[in-house]
Amino acid sequence: MNDYLSKPFSESIQILKNNKTYILSIVALAILYVLPIVLANTHYIDDLNRTVAGYNWDHDGRFVSSKIMHLLSFQKEVVYSLYPFSNMISAVILALSGFIISYSVGVRNKLMLFIGSFLLLTCPFLLEILLYRFDCIPISLSILSIAVPFLFYNNKKIFFAVSVISVFLCLGLYQTSALSYCIILCFLLLKEVWNNQFKTAIMSLLIASSAFIIGFFSYKIVLKWLDLNLLQDRRADFIFTDDNFKMLLEERFYSMLDLVKLLMLSSYRFVFYILLFFSVLSIVIYFKNNFKALFNKSLLIKVSITLVLIFVF
Repeated sequence: MNDYLSKPFSESIQILKNNKTYILSIVALAILYVLPIVLANTHYIDDLNRTVAGYNWDHDGRFVSSKIMHLLSFQKEVVYSLYPFSNMISAVILALSGFIISYSVGVRNKLMLFIGSFLLLTCPFLLEILLYRFDCIPISLSILSIAVPFLFYNNKKIFFAVSVISVFLCLGLYQTSALSYCIILCFLLLKEVWNNQFKTAIMSLLIASSAFIIGFFSYKIVLKWLDLNLLQDRRADFIFTDDNFKMLLEERFYSMLDLVKLLMLSSYRFVFYILLFFSVLSIVIYFKNNFKALFNKSLLIKVSITLVLIFVF
């Protein structure tokens, strides 16, 4: 029994050992990447009040964030900023999360793993995380906690157990990051579908969904048990049960479009064009190399499932 449980973890440690040079390079470059933010020495608006009052995140239902930052601050009543080390640590955690995600989806080329690590760290939608002095470590840890279960994706029993714990921890760290679990799962499901592993994909979806639901309700139970003084704006809740669900959904959608428009008007559009070019090139090469195998009766099913997964997740 001990061998059964320890083997996957030993394999994960071995993965880190085999890639230690690249991981150390990623750590060094991640710190260099965040240096301009550190040297700017500015306070994000959310940090101003917390710098004065030192309050935690219990009112947002983020009790895990509170516990971690109280431990790092060596204080029970208040939390302190670990700036500039907090920003550096956060950058490293995001880069390592990118490495884990890239490895989990099947990337084994060391150069591609290296690039994959920085796709997450340099994502403009995540750049705000690195600006926080207090929040950067908890939010980065929430993304890491969601990425870790997929290292055990091929061992469904351990994947299920680790997923339950990870979803619970993620919700206690930063609720929004929990939806990243669905996004990473989507990548792996698409891989199984296009490899004609339909039964495996269905089983993976059921296991992951069950783990997410159990993790979510475990979080809600603990939240109720702790009896935290939550804010009335219900930041710890999802919008699905809100009376204004449709309006909130439209608001989030148009906010996302505004962000995308701003990015496409900035110099980031060149990065987007490069990524788009290589994505299209990869699809063309894949279809060219697998032309006979792909163009059969199952092609329509694969395309349909792909569109559904992209729309849902």
